[in-house]
Amino acid sequence: MASLGYFLDFNHYASNANQGGKLWVFWNIPNIFEILRCTTQTVSGWFKWDVHRVFVTFVYAKCSYVDRRELWHDIEEWTDLDQPWLVLGDFNVIRRYSERVGGNPQPFISTLEFNDCIDRCGLLETSSSGQRMSWYNGHGGVSRSWAKLDRVLMNNFFASLFPSAHFNYLSRKSSDHCPMVVCYDQLPISYGPSPFHFLNMWCSHDGFIMCVKEAWNQQDAVSGLLKLSVRLKRTKIALRAWNKNVFGRVDVNIRALEERLDFLESQLQSGFSEEIEDDFVATKTEIEIWEKREASRLGQIAKKNWLTEGDQNSKFFHSTINQRRNKGHINKMVLADRRVLNTAEEVHEEAVVFFRNFLSDVSAVEHCDFSRLIEKKISNEENLWL
Repeated sequence: MASLGYFLDFNHYASNANQGGKLWVFWNIPNIFEILRCTTQTVSGWFKWDVHRVFVTFVYAKCSYVDRRELWHDIEEWTDLDQPWLVLGDFNVIRRYSERVGGNPQPFISTLEFNDCIDRCGLLETSSSGQRMSWYNGHGGVSRSWAKLDRVLMNNFFASLFPSAHFNYLSRKSSDHCPMVVCYDQLPISYGPSPFHFLNMWCSHDGFIMCVKEAWNQQDAVSGLLKLSVRLKRTKIALRAWNKNVFGRVDVNIRALEERLDFLESQLQSGFSEEIEDDFVATKTEIEIWEKREASRLGQIAKKNWLTEGDQNSKFFHSTINQRRNKGHINKMVLADRRVLNTAEEVHEEAVVFFRNFLSDVSAVEHCDFSRLIEKKISNEENLWL
């Protein structure tokens, strides 16, 4: 095997052959793999590259579900590891019946024990691309079968450190299994303007309505829904500037007022002054106003978080949610004419062109009168004002 490593251009290797296994791990400097333990079905150790350090368990499972029980026990021994952990390889068992096509069904107990091991270890399924099934028996006719026997699992520490981690099933060549390549991408840089958030505490300020009126009532050269869009955008810009000038950092304002209150209180303790007394009462009242605004802001944020997260607050839950969110990133888009858009800017520009052409095609628009179907919610005067 040392000669095979040399042939593959790897100068370091490890194996569980002495334990009766069939696993071989190859690596090159400057990458480092420190073996911690070998069993008949696993090779475990620390894999180090750049500044990263990840505990990896390589798996080559037995074919019998009875023999695999030893594997599940070996994996579960690392459950309390508070470090990034990756478990990958050929598990020789599926997690659900949809992961097998053709052939004889596996015993239900084998799938149940595999899933129980994953749950007890708090492992997550890493997303994959490429082939849907990783193993093919090479038979012909009705005895041909496929199954997803190879996979990559990770704990929540790994998912937090590498939120974009995924693996690819490459094409099968001489083996009946698909090679797997684990990789992680740089998360895409945020594109476009930041979303506008309305803060309820603004309504408690006397200048809020005036700020909105000044922005809304300016004359516009456009009409219809475009006029509404222009006014909404202008009001949003005005409110952002107004919020920065009037509220600034609420917590900083409260801290400054508290320091002033302590100073005035010390002056009153030295000697009574009606002017200082009035200033003290006014400052105290102002602090109460600002604290109510801060409570309103924090309460709004808390409600928003609860609506999106519910009462689930475990690390495992958040790791799972992060994996789902990361799948929503669009790295590229393939159009019907086979053109490929590789950046967010290209996707944006193509969307603008598409909707400009779509909305300007008068022949494709059918004009219908829906006035009898729509109930009036505002008066004609209110409509003209808007």
